[in-house]
Amino acid sequence: MPIYPSADMPFKTMRDIKKKAIRYGLQRVKRLDPSSDWIAREIHPGGVDADGFHDLTLATPVLADTIASWQIDEDAMTADAYSQILASENEEIGSNQMIVLYGTFDLDPNAGEEVNFLKFRRGSSDLDVWGLEHMYGHRADDDNQDVMAFTDRIMQYLEEQNVSIEAHVQDATADKLFGLRGFMFEKRGERMSPRDWDKAKYIAPGPTDWGVDPYPEITVDELWKRKREVAHNLRQKLIDTGVVRNPEDVVVRELIIGGEDAGDVDLAYEEDVPINQNDDQVGQGYDTDAAGANITAHEFGNLLGTGGRRIPNNKAIGIYGFWDAGAVRDLTGIRFRDGSSKLQVFQPEHCYAYQNQMIQGFFARPVYYEEKEVAKIEVRHRVAGDKYVGFHGLIAERWGDTVSKE
Repeated sequence: MPIYPSADMPFKTMRDIKKKAIRYGLQRVKRLDPSSDWIAREIHPGGVDADGFHDLTLATPVLADTIASWQIDEDAMTADAYSQILASENEEIGSNQMIVLYGTFDLDPNAGEEVNFLKFRRGSSDLDVWGLEHMYGHRADDDNQDVMAFTDRIMQYLEEQNVSIEAHVQDATADKLFGLRGFMFEKRGERMSPRDWDKAKYIAPGPTDWGVDPYPEITVDELWKRKREVAHNLRQKLIDTGVVRNPEDVVVRELIIGGEDAGDVDLAYEEDVPINQNDDQVGQGYDTDAAGANITAHEFGNLLGTGGRRIPNNKAIGIYGFWDAGAVRDLTGIRFRDGSSKLQVFQPEHCYAYQNQMIQGFFARPVYYEEKEVAKIEVRHRVAGDKYVGFHGLIAERWGDTVSKE
């Protein structure tokens, strides 16, 4: 199938292509090492000096070589010609890794800098060419545009194979903010170690449930089902840890995040991190300029402080998505840790390509914390400042701890 704009595709087809890409990648890497436990995550791009966590090195990033997001400086492009978007036309996939690509998006289509074609090569072999001009065809002159496209002609690059990706643009007088939809496959523990669940008691994710789904790519029924599954797992966790005996003894409510002096918050930001550095604030949103956030542009910083926040006794937390209501939307990474363990990491930039929608993303594998564990939520942005970003989450506790049953 050729590459199609998301606006021209049935919803189910988009979902099927993503699941096909994950299924295909997992099948291939299991041939490399059938005894290992393999995971999938979105591809993280970055400059040569990015914070040590990037999969594809970009040729000339906008602003600096420390960037860790999808952006190419105009100086890396030549008008009316193919230009290499990677630092080397022989970019090599690491050992015990594999990449699959199944789509593309543009975060700044109104700049008028359309990407006409993308050419994919492996060594000296031309694998495919994606024609993308029609991807921009749904844009009104004065409106934002959802610029996203999918194909089931999946590009694959196995360990130690050379990757070459060239972009053809008509005009090279502006920076490019286009990216690729795809997944990196690697062994559990390399970058993240998502929790395993006893399937006899818990509702566990399926084999193709990886990454973050943009709001327009998930149905209301799926979202409702996912939230109910998180609530079920939290109730079961309190039973398994001996907090209660029966599910009826548990109340599940929305997770409350706010300043450390606000009171009645379930997770407290580090000092001075809330918007306006107001530690009395109840509600999400944070100030990355605050010293406590320890966030600099293009690097991960912990919203809950370098030591994290310990989950109170007799409680369990599940986080299943994020939202961004800010005017400047530049979130490029989310990472969850339990102390020093890396639970999950997400690259959410593709969620921002749906510019006519509320920016939200939902994790295919929700993140859970139980009592006494140390929660760390790390975020990465292009620039510092006030960010109206929050997290979809639930907390389970006994009736009477916070709210009364009667």
